[in-house]
Amino acid sequence: MQNFRKRFFVMCCAAVIALLFCSCLSAPVTLPVGQTPTFTFTRADGIHVDENGNYSIYLLDEEASDNLNMLLASETWTDVDVFVKDFASAYMLYDDAGRCVMVDMWDENALVRVRYKGEPDRVDLYYADAAVYDDFAAFMAALTPLPGLVNSEKERFFNLFSADEGFAALLQPLTEDGEPPAGGFSDAQLAAYAIIKMENYNSKDGNTAEEYHAITEKHFDRKILNFDNGMTETIPGTDRIRGTGRGFNSRVFMVQCSEIMFWSMDSITCDFYSYEISESFLADNPQLLTHMKERLLAGDDAQYPAPILVRVEFDTRSETQNNNFYLYLTYKSVTVLP
Repeated sequence: MQNFRKRFFVMCCAAVIALLFCSCLSAPVTLPVGQTPTFTFTRADGIHVDENGNYSIYLLDEEASDNLNMLLASETWTDVDVFVKDFASAYMLYDDAGRCVMVDMWDENALVRVRYKGEPDRVDLYYADAAVYDDFAAFMAALTPLPGLVNSEKERFFNLFSADEGFAALLQPLTEDGEPPAGGFSDAQLAAYAIIKMENYNSKDGNTAEEYHAITEKHFDRKILNFDNGMTETIPGTDRIRGTGRGFNSRVFMVQCSEIMFWSMDSITCDFYSYEISESFLADNPQLLTHMKERLLAGDDAQYPAPILVRVEFDTRSETQNNNFYLYLTYKSVTVLP
């Protein structure tokens, strides 16, 4: 698999630029009599991006959402069926239905744009009274954003690591002597990682060595040398492998806390705050699951388990599945820092 480092960052930048400045053509929207769009907003992103790619995050409680919904009452909106050039909004609002709402000025009217999750080509455009824009801007200006700024690089790394549920195994010293080998990973760690990632894992009858190696070669560029390692064993009388170790009931969320210290053609070295959050913790504190990403990225972590500091040497690669482009992580080493 080829390395796509440069393509990764070019695509991310292109995605932001496309979001802010792309042109769109909206088909006419006709609302049935008595039906107007209503929203339950939960989050607003400030899109005044500075030279470092930072922007602000606002979380909206139920009262704020209700007030904003009344402000954006749509009884007098008219649909727009002409070509309108998209441009950067001061804020992007997100509601519980997955819609993104933006309010700007256009032709002495407030222009309301509604995008839909999972429907990238759909954009509903409405004209509203110009006062809607002023009232909306004043409403947002009165809110307090989460502490700190959210950096786009931090968010990209957060998304990549949190999407890899197997990463929890790499923070554990899963070897016979209790310590992972210097500068790399033990066979037990790789086996645990593969078990977590394996879609067709069979705890009773086991899986083939090739199924394990398909995962470890993809994410570590190596095979498991010893399958009798404390996490897996060879089923007697067969060539199949089954798990023997403990399960993982937690997820790890990574927040970048240093600049990239080393960046070569095939690896990145960077320090992260690593939050290991168990299922039982979230079951006892369900309110902390909502907007966890935004809070952790902004440093609002007092109510979460204390993080550990880790240094990760890793790489990002890509693959295509069903004509979709995906990024994934490969790992060189994970070191717990004092």
